[in-house]
Amino acid sequence: MKFSISKDLIQKAMQHVGSAIDPKGIVQILSYIKIVAKNNKIFLVATNLDTEASDSLECDVTQEGSLAIPTSTVNEIIKKLPANTVITFDASESNLDDKAKRLLILAGRGKFEVNSLSDSEFPSIFSNDFDSEISISIKDLLFMIKSTMFSMSTKPEMYHLNGLLLHTAKEEEDNNLCTIATDGHRLSFVKNKISESQVIPNLIIPRKSIIELSRILPDYDQNTQVNIKFAKNKVLFSIGTLKYITKLLDADFPNYSRVVPKNNNKILELNRDNLISAINRVSVVYKMGGARGVKFTIDGNNLTLVCSSAFGDIATEDLECVFSDKETFETSYNPDFVVEALENCSGEKVRFSFSETSAPTLLEGDNKNCYHVVMPMRF
Repeated sequence: MKFSISKDLIQKAMQHVGSAIDPKGIVQILSYIKIVAKNNKIFLVATNLDTEASDSLECDVTQEGSLAIPTSTVNEIIKKLPANTVITFDASESNLDDKAKRLLILAGRGKFEVNSLSDSEFPSIFSNDFDSEISISIKDLLFMIKSTMFSMSTKPEMYHLNGLLLHTAKEEEDNNLCTIATDGHRLSFVKNKISESQVIPNLIIPRKSIIELSRILPDYDQNTQVNIKFAKNKVLFSIGTLKYITKLLDADFPNYSRVVPKNNNKILELNRDNLISAINRVSVVYKMGGARGVKFTIDGNNLTLVCSSAFGDIATEDLECVFSDKETFETSYNPDFVVEALENCSGEKVRFSFSETSAPTLLEGDNKNCYHVVMPMRF
């Protein structure tokens, strides 16, 4: 195998494909990227047995062949090279009968000899059978992911919440693609109209895959369409020549609609950025050892934020607001949960909908296709 390609082309492809690798994996071949060179193209594949990423690039192939290369080592070599460098990958002198291979990387006056492996044992775990597919722009998909992913659970014991729920929902004449995440203390929801009439059942995409997609998608033209194919136990995202396929979580996502408030009639409206800044200031005390979160006290057109620590430290700040109820209302939240929800509400103003002190609170910006639910803390 021998081919030449520019640094800028292969570096980004290696990063995208390498996102499927588990850096803590113990199987050696799973920390490698398989490269196949033929027909003046190279094909790159990586997997951790739960996820697989692949891409193809046009280049100058002088000898066809295939090899499994150590991802971390080769990435570091490419990263250190100057921009626009033409790199030659040469394994033409390797003995094809040996499991261990030698890859020669030539760049300018630099020469690197890297231990590699035969790709004969590289696993292929996914078949190409899918039940349905839809298309959505990268811009819309990235918004849906980023507006909900922060609410995914990180606790191993909450396996069924360690991912992002994706499904379609009919609403009059529209078919909407919905993404939902919750950790049991907060919930985030986004819907986006799609042209297809496909019915997608509840699919839970693993947390790691969602995080990797959120890193990959910004590298592409935001108007590019993402083709998403679904099956019972897997989902495939196709973005140009990149294909990212992942197993789905084998779990039942809770009926999230039950916790979404529908009759909260105490409405608080105020400037979103001012509230974020104020919470960040007073929560400095909470993060020093507080246990009761940030307390909201709403009295007329004034919101008072209070945080205290176990050591007796107290921080307060007042903000102007508009409140629909004449009686004073008090509640308390984890400040991080509120700030993350606020940061993912669009518009200058934010709207809180309350019912009772201990009941779920609904947060909305000016995009009515996106909302967040936050559970209060005891105070």
